[in-house]
Parts: sequence; C-alpha cells; structure tokens
Amino acid sequence: MSKRLKKPESIEQLLNDCININKLDSKHITELIANLEEALSSGSLVQFKDKIILIKLGLGDAYTRVGNFKQAEIRYSEALASAIQSNNLSQKIHATNGICILNAIHSEYMKSIEGWLDILKEIDDPKQKADMYNNLGIAYSMSDRHREALECQYNCLKIDEELNRETQIAIDYFNLASSYMKLKQYDKSLELYSKSVSTFQKNNELRYLAFAYSNISMVYSDKKEYTKALEFANNSLEIKQKYANELEIANTIAIIGSLYKNSNDKKKALEYYNQSLAIFEKGDDLQSLAGLYIKYAHFYFDDNNQRLAKFYSLKGYELAHKNAYLQLIIESSKLLSSIYASDEDYKSAYKYESKYLDTYLKIFEDNPKILIAKSESEYYRIKTEEQAEFYRLSNIELTEKNRIISDQSDMLNNANNKLQKTNSMLKKLLSVIAHDIRGPVSTSAQALTMIKAKEFSVEETDNIIEETTVSLQNTYHMLNELLTWSNSAQQDTSVIMERIDVSKIIMEDINIYQSMANLKSITLAYTHKSECVVMVNKNYLHSILRNLIHNAIKFTHNQGHVTIQIRCTKTKAYISIVDDGIGMSNAEVKHLMSGKAKVKQGTHFEMGSGFGIGLCLDYLAQLQSNLIVKSSPNKGSRFTIVLNRP
Repeated sequence: MSKRLKKPESIEQLLNDCININKLDSKHITELIANLEEALSSGSLVQFKDKIILIKLGLGDAYTRVGNFKQAEIRYSEALASAIQSNNLSQKIHATNGICILNAIHSEYMKSIEGWLDILKEIDDPKQKADMYNNLGIAYSMSDRHREALECQYNCLKIDEELNRETQIAIDYFNLASSYMKLKQYDKSLELYSKSVSTFQKNNELRYLAFAYSNISMVYSDKKEYTKALEFANNSLEIKQKYANELEIANTIAIIGSLYKNSNDKKKALEYYNQSLAIFEKGDDLQSLAGLYIKYAHFYFDDNNQRLAKFYSLKGYELAHKNAYLQLIIESSKLLSSIYASDEDYKSAYKYESKYLDTYLKIFEDNPKILIAKSESEYYRIKTEEQAEFYRLSNIELTEKNRIISDQSDMLNNANNKLQKTNSMLKKLLSVIAHDIRGPVSTSAQALTMIKAKEFSVEETDNIIEETTVSLQNTYHMLNELLTWSNSAQQDTSVIMERIDVSKIIMEDINIYQSMANLKSITLAYTHKSECVVMVNKNYLHSILRNLIHNAIKFTHNQGHVTIQIRCTKTKAYISIVDDGIGMSNAEVKHLMSGKAKVKQGTHFEMGSGFGIGLCLDYLAQLQSNLIVKSSPNKGSRFTIVLNRP
C-alpha cells in the first residue's frame, strides 16, 4: 500500500485497497484510513469528483471495519448526498447499503430492511441484486422472520451460482447455515457451515472464516457440546485478533466467556467477560456493552447472587433504554422481572414485565409485516397480562403475609420479654423463699421448741418471744408481698377504678401494723379523720400503703415515730408516710425510684424481699399516680402518694 501519496495513480492504488478491504488486517485498514483522509483533505482531487465520492465510500467501509460507526455514517451520508446530486446509481447503492448495514449493527432492522427493499427496486445488475438479497436475508433472520430470510438467501445463492461467484456462494452457505441454526436444524446448519469453511480456507478468506468458526461454536453451544464450541470459538478469536477490529474481538471474547459459564467454569467465564468489558468500555459500541452487562446479569442470577444480577441487569436496561436498543430492552426487562419475582418484589416484577410487553408490542407496531405476527403478539400479550395479574395478586398476598408475620413477631417478642421477666422474677422469688422466709421460719420453730422444753429463763423467754414475733410478722409481710406480686403477674386484666374514702383504707392498714410498731415502741400516728374521696383501685392502694407503712416501721429505730398525713385539693389527694428513721442518700433514692433498689436490713435486722417498692411503682403507674420521695441520711424519709380525685 502507498503511504499518503496524492498522485492520481496513487489514489487508484488506495481505491483498489478499498475494493479488497476484506482481505486486509486491522493494521493495514488503519493505515488506509489515514491515507484516504489525507488524500481527501489535500484539495488535490477537486477536479476528480468521482474519486472523492469513492474515497468517502472507501472510508465508510474502512471505518465500519474498525468499529468507528459514527465516522462511517458521516462518510456514507456525504457520499450518498453527492451520488444523488450526480445521479450515480452505483454509488448511491453503495452508500445506502453502508448506511443500512450500520442500522442493522444497531439492531434497527426495520430501517435496514426498508432501505434494502427500496434499493432492490432500482437494481438491474445481478451482482448487486445478489448482494441486496444477501443483506436482506441477514436482517430478516435477525428479526426472526425465517421464511423471508430463507427466501432471500436462496435467491441470492441462485444468482451467485449462475454467476459462478465462488466466494459469494460460500457466504450464501454461511448465511443459510445461520438461519437453519436459529431454526434449531443443527445438522443442516453444520453441513452448510462446512461447505462455506472449505471455500474460505481455500481462498484464504480469513475474515469470513473467523465468523464461520464463531457461528459453528454457537451451534455446538446450543447442542451443549461445549468442548467443541470452545475449540471453534478460540480458532475464531485467533484469526480475529489479526484481521478484525477490537469490538469484533471483544464480542468473540464475550462468547467464549458465555461458553465457560455454560460449562460451569465460573472463574474462566468472569475472566473472559472482564477482558471483553475492558475493550467495550473504551469504544463506542454501546449496544455490545449493554449486551455484555446482560451477560453478567445472567451469570450472577444463575449463581444466586441477586444483588449483582440486579445491578448489571439495571445497567444493561438503562443503556438499552437510553439508546432505544429494543431487543436488549426486551431481554433485560424480562430478566429484571424474573429477578424481582424471585425476591418476591412483585410490584417491581410487574413493572418490568409490563415494559417487556410494551417493547415487544412496539416492535410489532413499527414493523407490522416484518418482525412478528399479530396473532403471536396477541397471544403473548394475554399470557403476559395473566402473569402480571399473578404478580399483582402475589404482591397483595405477600403484603398480608408480611403483616401477619410482623404481628406474630411482635406478639412473640412481647411474650418472650414477659417470659424472660417472669423467669427472672421466679428465680428471685425462689431465692427469697429459700433464704429470707425459710431461715426465719426455721429459727422461729427452733426457738419455740426450746421454749417448750423450758431451756431459757423467764426473762430470756420474753426476749425470744418478742424477737420471734417481730421476725414472724416481717415474714408474714414478705409472704403477702410475694403472693400479691404472683397474683398480679398472672393477671392481665384492666384496672377497675372506684370512688373510695382514703381515710378508711389508711385506718385498716394501720391496724395491721400497729402490733409491729408496738414491738419496737414506735409511735404510729394518723391524725386526719375527715373524709377524702379518691378515684382508685382499692386492692392496689392497700398494697401500696402496707408496703410503705411496713418499710417506715422497719427502718425506724426503737421509740421512733411514723406518721401518716393527708392533704386534699379539688383534683388531688396527697398521702404522706413520714418517719424519723435511718433515711437515705440521694443515690439511694434514685436507685429506689428506678426499681433497682438493693435489699437492705431494718433496724432490728429485718430482711426484705426487694419486691415491695417495685410493686408499688408498678401499681402507681397503672393508677396514673405518682410517688414523691424526700429523704436524708439519719433524719428520716417522706414518701408521698399523689392520687387523682373524682
């Protein structure tokens, strides 16, 4: 090839290279483009208009071969405009054919078919007519219109056989084999591919041979004979790496990746997919890039990696949608529908299933006689609507199941929390029974046995009886606390409120603890005798008052004072239990009100269960009432119950 020569004889040499472009490797095609562009820009061909059109046509072919489709379209369009102006039919056919091929590359088969059909009406030359039949057959085949595809391809074969065009006959066999492959007639397909391969090898048509090997690998892949498929795919790649453009090489690498995927060699599959991706991301073939994203999505979906399957499906879908690659929109939306359905996200599944149907119908509306039959479209529409309705109903059912599961989960959590709390309280209950009740009862029984045996003096006996009485009263109080708590824990009923004169309740509880106060010479006083009606649960108020009066006596020294006071307003009643006992620090008060108070001995070493104050706080909360505590160490305490009045 000449290097950037501008003389007419050198231009002829460049144009001759354009005619034989299918025999050039990628490196020489790149050099050819540089030489053609320089010749075009030099201005030396102004007087040779035919040469300028031919150079633009040659550039269109060359740019198409290297995958620069944008520049190819520019040069073909320029050539077409000039050919129409000069009324050169041959050049018009060449330019229109190039543009139709670019449309087919971008899956715009309708435009391609319409263009070729229009050209066919103007052609008389048998060679050109055969070429148009060849291209129409490929477009029909890619549109799944196999009857029309075979008709065009056999017309082409007939003409080429009459003209004895050996290489073109091999290409016709190749295209027929591709159609039979789509019809799943694999033996017929392999027979025709074998015929084409023999001629391509004989005539050293390596570019066509590479495509034949690639398609044979797809036949064996469909037959699930992956070892043979990989053998032919690798043979194709070896040739393409020398004669094809990077994008064609990347497509073959992606095919090899899919073969490894189907062979369950996931590591190899990803390796080849990644090689292909690196090439596609540098080029402008967005359609192939979108197709590769969808291959990734299928890979991860089959590998049960829903996150990455969804990620690549959406990337492929968005790229296809942005550039109106309808076939890829169909494939990606169908896959997304399956992914979301497997995640039980039926709302999203329905969305993409609807997009799948809409796109399928759009192809039908744009191509009423070319792409799909009306009956087939209607059938599929009905089936898809049935599936969409299934998704919609499944979504409703799933939502209801999720609600039930959520409710059951809440109930289970609540029950589990109650059970844990009950188990904790039960352990504490058993501990109190084992230690704080059994011990004093055992000691009292032993003391009474010794008194009965008259082992003590009269004075010692009186002291022991007094101490035993205090111990048993304290034990009785603890038992009462435990029984009250047990009864409360087992019941889950609403609190019944009633109007009660609080003075009567206080007097009843003072009478219970008067003897305990007497044993410690404690003055237990209640001076308020007038009526004070509150709205309260009677049993709860009894339990609260008994606990607070008992604690006041327990933590007050001998000859101390415990006083119950009442102050009534229009809306509230304030009941205060006041003592001059050992009192508490601020930290102890804080722990007490949090329900985390530690068990503490009384002034006569009386033991407590730790249940009392917690029970009081729980009951007060249910009564919507408060407890106010003021205390100072060694000065005493004031516990004030705040109740609501009717």
